[in-house]
Amino acid sequence: MTEHPDDQLADGELDEADQVILRGLRATWTALDPPPAGLAERLRFGLMMDAMEAELASLTRLEPALAGVRSGALAGSTVTFTHRDFSAIVRTATGAGETVSIEGWVTAAPATGVELVLDADPPRRAVVDDTGHFQFDDVRRGLVRFTFHRPGSSVIVTPAMEV
Repeated sequence: MTEHPDDQLADGELDEADQVILRGLRATWTALDPPPAGLAERLRFGLMMDAMEAELASLTRLEPALAGVRSGALAGSTVTFTHRDFSAIVRTATGAGETVSIEGWVTAAPATGVELVLDADPPRRAVVDDTGHFQFDDVRRGLVRFTFHRPGSSVIVTPAMEV
């Protein structure tokens, strides 16, 4: 069987003409079908999770209570994160302006601390008290996730939730 000339090109190094074609393809696809917002951050988080060998908690949203009888406005949102012998209840309340307050309780297993991660902001850390309570005030709205640190156990990371 004779070798086709294109086979030699396919096995060769990329040259400047190839780079020009690839840049044009990238520009076309970026314009026609851009990657979703936050994709790079989610990929970095996924890689970080793999590196940490952290365990991911599952999320259960509880029905929020109504703030007023006829208004239909919501007083806040409560979610529960669970993983094996660990659970955490997190409640959000509207704060001043564009911020919210977040408080939570760790149940079923002790945690020494919790980190709140919001977008590209540096993580905020809170200490879990003897009753399992923790709190973050003046949290700007956006996607957040929590990382729970437990003595002698793996780190537990929650899925992202909108606040």
